Amino acid sequence: MSTTRATHQRRMRTRLAVSALAALAVGLGPLMVAGHARAAQQSVDGVQLRWGINAESNKRSPIGYNLLSAGRLGNPGRGSQQLKDADNGATWANGKPAGWKATAGNVRIEKLQANDSYRLASWEGLRTDKNGAALTSATNSGHQVVIDQGTGSLDAAADDATITWDGDFTVAFYTGMIFFYVSDPKLVVDDGEGRLTATLSGFGSDIDDPTKWVTVAPAEVTLATLPSVDVSATGLITTPAYSGVGYDAPSGGVEQVRTGPYWGSFPKSFVDFQQTTGLGAYWYSSGGAADPYKPALPITVDTDPAVQPAPAAKLAASNRVYGKASKATLTLARPTGSTAAVTGKVTLTWPGVKQTLPLSGGKATFTLPKTLKPGSYPLKVAYPGNANYDGVEVAKLVTITKAGVAKPTWKVTTKPTPKKKGKATVTVKSKVNGAPATGKLTITLAKGSAKKQVTANLKNGKATVSLPKLAKGTWKVTLKYPGTATHQAANSKPADLKVAG
Repeated sequence: MSTTRATHQRRMRTRLAVSALAALAVGLGPLMVAGHARAAQQSVDGVQLRWGINAESNKRSPIGYNLLSAGRLGNPGRGSQQLKDADNGATWANGKPAGWKATAGNVRIEKLQANDSYRLASWEGLRTDKNGAALTSATNSGHQVVIDQGTGSLDAAADDATITWDGDFTVAFYTGMIFFYVSDPKLVVDDGEGRLTATLSGFGSDIDDPTKWVTVAPAEVTLATLPSVDVSATGLITTPAYSGVGYDAPSGGVEQVRTGPYWGSFPKSFVDFQQTTGLGAYWYSSGGAADPYKPALPITVDTDPAVQPAPAAKLAASNRVYGKASKATLTLARPTGSTAAVTGKVTLTWPGVKQTLPLSGGKATFTLPKTLKPGSYPLKVAYPGNANYDGVEVAKLVTITKAGVAKPTWKVTTKPTPKKKGKATVTVKSKVNGAPATGKLTITLAKGSAKKQVTANLKNGKATVSLPKLAKGTWKVTLKYPGTATHQAANSKPADLKVAG
């Protein structure tokens, strides 16, 4: 995201402070209003919600690391799966689509920078602190969920607000071995006390039995209890309750430890849901080394968020045939009214591929590998932004089809006889240069009720085979190539083989 975000957040705090002082100056401060006097409600839209949840959600874990993703990660279908690093989380270890993203609809994930600004998240940044150093047990990656386009109403004088957002994000632990979805948050504040709620769903597993994988039914829960909220016309910044909040673990669960400087809990309905995912004790004090990183982080709601323009992105990438080289070109155009050039680097990811290139004239062209097997794959290119422009991601589904082949042919180099074996060379020519056919080919020789078969193993589209002894007469010969994961099937026309006596 833009380097001005930290400046904007400081500006917002200043606006909130000025609003409060102005209210006190005219006798309208919350502590001075008799009978809960109300100003007219103010309708709001384009409201931004920003929350880092807690430090533990952004830390290195015993197996991998904990992370946030915009949108919903795909279901790996079974337990013990982690996001694949080779393709920036596009797939799971078992090859199923995962789709880690920094942006999805109204939702984006942003990372804290060394200068305390925020920019659009990158896959590499999930494992580093704000200075780019690898995470340690004492640091976190500093990511936040940002959801835009909230709508609703607020009453600053009465400290009331009702705002809803439309969007999904994923919270994943152990690089995705356990994760859950958060959907459509809603903020309700009444007389300075509030709640942030959302619908949770996802999957249940167990770090002690990672093969476990069950669907967890959706549930509406309280994400954060907000005991003291000062609502301003420009929004609010508040820290959710955690310290000193008790939680009674279910039978068989980890008991809460209620001593020490970090004891507390997220709201009960939220933690109860996490008991079904296998993450229950990560959201309340359990006496472990992670306790200092569990408390909820501040929530920011901004009715006038600073938004830098994002360049218009266009990704050109065509479907192709296996074995053929192809390219993908990202074009970033300046937004209307902007004069600064779009500069920086962009990163392309798809299964097994990760490339980073500098922009030149607002463009970057990537060469895609010829060796990816046929199938449909998500191709994603991300631009993290710079001092002038917001970051942007663009994705496209690219389909790779099997290479075609010509009809199999053969050439008899030694004719078989009733007493001697013969020899032949078979060929399956690929229609794509540089991608020769492989696999098995079956030769069938038939004469009347007699039938014999020979199997050839193709190498670079050819194979030499031994033909069996054959009785005198004319044999019908057919060659059948069933195809492979990379090449289409093909059969020869029947041919005659005359065998002398």
